[in-house]
Amino acid sequence: MPRLVPQPATNDRPDDRVLVDGLRNNDHAAYEQLFRAYAPAMFRIAYSYVRSEDLAKDVVQDVMLSIWKNRASWEVTGTVQAYLQSATRKRALKMLVADSRAQRHERVFELEDVAPGMSQREPGADAATEAHELVLAIGEAVGRLPERYRRVLLLRAKEQMTYPEIAALLDLPVKTVKTQARRGLERLQRVLRVYFPTL
Repeated sequence: MPRLVPQPATNDRPDDRVLVDGLRNNDHAAYEQLFRAYAPAMFRIAYSYVRSEDLAKDVVQDVMLSIWKNRASWEVTGTVQAYLQSATRKRALKMLVADSRAQRHERVFELEDVAPGMSQREPGADAATEAHELVLAIGEAVGRLPERYRRVLLLRAKEQMTYPEIAALLDLPVKTVKTQARRGLERLQRVLRVYFPTL
């Protein structure tokens, strides 16, 4: 795999078809062009999830390495930008899940050191069930939000758009967008308080 060196973001987006065809033909220049064009935005998306520069860089490198390894059969439905954004989010979420599991295992081992046998009380299945219930509850709560609140929150969370970007897209004042986001979050917090009473 070519060595990737971060470069400043550029506004000149390469042609998607040229990039995909280039990678399939082992074109290192196409791969480096892909990295230079999209890595900065991928990093921002990854960082919004993992909140660590090092981990965010790892996410980007993992996604890019996967593309290079599978370049011969790389298929892109839609745009390359949308594909990379989705792949970056998925990889960042997997990293968060893996980190959460590792931390949970560390707590189990620490408990075993203090009192052997106590780790058997770790409610792994219960925790998984509760997490699943939380996801369903949040999804249901988001679905019940007024359209104007839901639209703003989804653009913020899923598309990583700033308030000014959302305002421009929806042709609304930035203040209105911020108000709708705040009111939407307030409604969601009522659901989350069942799981997190300190909210």
